[in-house]
Amino acid sequence: MSNPIDSGPTNVPSDSRWLEATRALAFGSLSIAAVTVATHADAQDLIALVPTAPLWLPFLWMLIRLIGRTTKSQKRGLALAVALGPYPLIFSSFFAATSDTYTRRAGFAIYALLQLLLVVSAIKTYYSMKREQGDWGVLANRFVGGFFMVLVAAVLIPHMLPSRVALDEASAVGAIRSINTAQSAYAEKHLDKGFAATLSELGQGPGAGFIDQELASGRKMHYTFAMIAGPADSRGRITKYTVVALPERFGNDGWRCFFTDESRIIRFTAEDRPPTVLDPAL
Repeated sequence: MSNPIDSGPTNVPSDSRWLEATRALAFGSLSIAAVTVATHADAQDLIALVPTAPLWLPFLWMLIRLIGRTTKSQKRGLALAVALGPYPLIFSSFFAATSDTYTRRAGFAIYALLQLLLVVSAIKTYYSMKREQGDWGVLANRFVGGFFMVLVAAVLIPHMLPSRVALDEASAVGAIRSINTAQSAYAEKHLDKGFAATLSELGQGPGAGFIDQELASGRKMHYTFAMIAGPADSRGRITKYTVVALPERFGNDGWRCFFTDESRIIRFTAEDRPPTVLDPAL
């Protein structure tokens, strides 16, 4: 005799729209992760997706279970949704709070909201379905697995991911290198002028575009940048410049301040002050 739980017809909930919503949310969760990885527009986005990477395959398995034709298959999918949903919810919320741009914050916030809705919809769908023998075992197995996964992630991932401060400092150093490279290119193109006098001259615009507009405005990530040009020589050419990069909130956005000049050597200090040519090089 066949098991009615394994092979019986779908025991649809009293309001099948909840089941359809859960399916759509599970599909959306999988799609967002896949599209983000496929486009990988920014390294920080990829780093932020590392914690949820092990869930992409379970999310696919969840979706397959949810569109199954048996009650047991659907309930396994719902149990997976409830067990796995909080995992990306926690990390998406974290990155939504710590990301440096509005676009990233909004993106991770939307993804976190999607996970919350997925969990709520799965719970609502389950409670609208008829109870059957073996339900508790299905739920318990998934909850134990999901809890173990969250526990392991909570212990390991903070040690695997670079801190936002480290990302900001690395971005500041990269931006200074970009300025040095842009100054060299600018001087080669403007032999009569030498180096640019301001960051805005290196920014996007007619005949410029050596650095991006954000850096040209004097800000990148959580650092501010100031460039001072030296006096023009007898031929009217600027041959010297200095650039200083300071964290917006010393200690919160960065523990180091950076300096460079026409030598292209990058120097730093761990003190809350503008560095100088006398500070050590990186």
